[in-house]
Amino acid sequence: MSRQGVKNYFTEFWNWMDVIVLLISLLCIAFNVYRTITVEKLLESLLSTPNQFADFEQLSFWQMQFNYGVALTVFFAWIKVRIFHSQTKKLLKTG
Repeated sequence: MSRQGVKNYFTEFWNWMDVIVLLISLLCIAFNVYRTITVEKLLESLLSTPNQFADFEQLSFWQMQFNYGVALTVFFAWIKVRIFHSQTKKLLKTG
């Protein structure tokens, strides 16, 4: 793509929405790997001392952050699908 093509592409709001959904999805994938490794390490250290109270607050914090990221991705993707669906219906009526 030339510079002019990139500029034209990013003038539309819905194209920005595509990029945002892609970036948030990639971020969620990377965060899922990080969260899995972190939770595994924290859980291992918490369960290594059975006579001590295991505080799972930090583990639940990372899970909630991941849930928020996935929810945001699904929300934006749902908006894109709804817009695509309404545009397709309009095109079918006119054509």
